[in-house]
Amino acid sequence: MHTRLPSPTFNDISWTTQLDDAIQCNNLAQMWQLVQIHADQDEGTRQLVDRIPRMTHQINRRTYFSELFLMPVIVWGDSDAFENSSCWREDYACVDEVLLSWFPPPTYTMIFHGLRSFDHLGSWQPAIIRQHLQRAIGSTSVSKIRYTVELIKLPLMAPRLGFATMVLTSKLGWPVLPGARPDLDHRLRQVIAYALHNTPGSQVPIPIALPPDRLKDAVTRGVVLWLEQLHHACPILGWSTSPHAKSADVVVITLRLDSEPSWTQFAVRNHHIGLEGLRSILLQLQIMAPNLEQAKDA
Repeated sequence: MHTRLPSPTFNDISWTTQLDDAIQCNNLAQMWQLVQIHADQDEGTRQLVDRIPRMTHQINRRTYFSELFLMPVIVWGDSDAFENSSCWREDYACVDEVLLSWFPPPTYTMIFHGLRSFDHLGSWQPAIIRQHLQRAIGSTSVSKIRYTVELIKLPLMAPRLGFATMVLTSKLGWPVLPGARPDLDHRLRQVIAYALHNTPGSQVPIPIALPPDRLKDAVTRGVVLWLEQLHHACPILGWSTSPHAKSADVVVITLRLDSEPSWTQFAVRNHHIGLEGLRSILLQLQIMAPNLEQAKDA
């Protein structure tokens, strides 16, 4: 008589340990292999996205919890705010002060110099994110990591997306964002927007800043806002998506614009935004323009 063997159970503790090891070793292929064998694909992806930008360390036997946060900023084409140290240096004190007053007092905040353009952020592998965390906690083992930046080709006056980068550290557990505070949020957005608007009185629109958020939410909200502003400036006529030829982690989004250049591409990384973030971005595109692949199939 045939006896059915019990189905193997999923060992969450063992899986989590292996995932943490893969993150420590920057083995992105192994990270996604572990996600694939998780009993719940959405939960496995969520665990990956949540764990990469977090790090613990100890000082005098006290555990501290650090996490990377980003603040999305939209600026227009001729702005020199990105990767421009002299521009940021003039505005840094103002930005630093308003951000420090916005975060809850028990949290220590380290704000990195300058704005990282989305062109750069789209190239960040887990090792880059972990390097930022190590620098924030004062690790002596931080090494310079090189990566290739694929510039997003846009019309001259099109909006561009960037991020202020910061690491929050708490001794009470993972850092948490303050609750809804409309007045403080409005002041934060106004101060940062005007601080970065270095050509007052010109026809260049004032930058748009969103409050800081966790990596996955900041990137998702930033991309959605950027697509809205881009569609307003030079309408998006169609779009398509495709996996990157060399990495299953990367999704390449192609846009057809009513401008010159008429085509552009940008990449989003699944370990930055997760499945939920990718769905939000694609939903925004569906609202604005037809999917070129679906139109071709029809």
